[in-house]
Amino acid sequence: MEATNIFDTALTDLRAAFDKSAQDPRNYSRKKAVNEFYTPDYARYKLVIYYKDGRSRWYYSYDLIKFQGGSRLDEYESMVKLLRIIKNNAGLYKTAVLYATTEEIPEVKKVNYNYEIAKYNFYGTYVSNKYVAFLPGETDYKLDLIKLKVGTKKIEK
Repeated sequence: MEATNIFDTALTDLRAAFDKSAQDPRNYSRKKAVNEFYTPDYARYKLVIYYKDGRSRWYYSYDLIKFQGGSRLDEYESMVKLLRIIKNNAGLYKTAVLYATTEEIPEVKKVNYNYEIAKYNFYGTYVSNKYVAFLPGETDYKLDLIKLKVGTKKIEK
């Protein structure tokens, strides 16, 4: 196997995202309090958490990463952040399901999040979609929508 194939496999492996989400994020303190829940206009993923007390809550991904020189699209990092939310709420939920949409432009108000990416249960075990892969571009890092469409919408066990 060539070195480039090994590197591509490491980049597109979903297990690496699970491992990265288990790491603690950088520590920072917010300068001002945020009181409202913000929904982004565009999001590739939607996380739905069903809590033990009967409540449910959903979170959308923030796919655009901004930095001083501009911004870029990174759907891998946005998925890692949602997986980290699952980790931080461990023991509080019955089920947590991460969904994705296969629309080219993932406008939150118009798309359906109907492809399961990962599903966690109360015991901490999870199943993941074997058709999840990522395509590194020149500046962007996107979910491989064609490969995801080949599989089923529900996770196969």
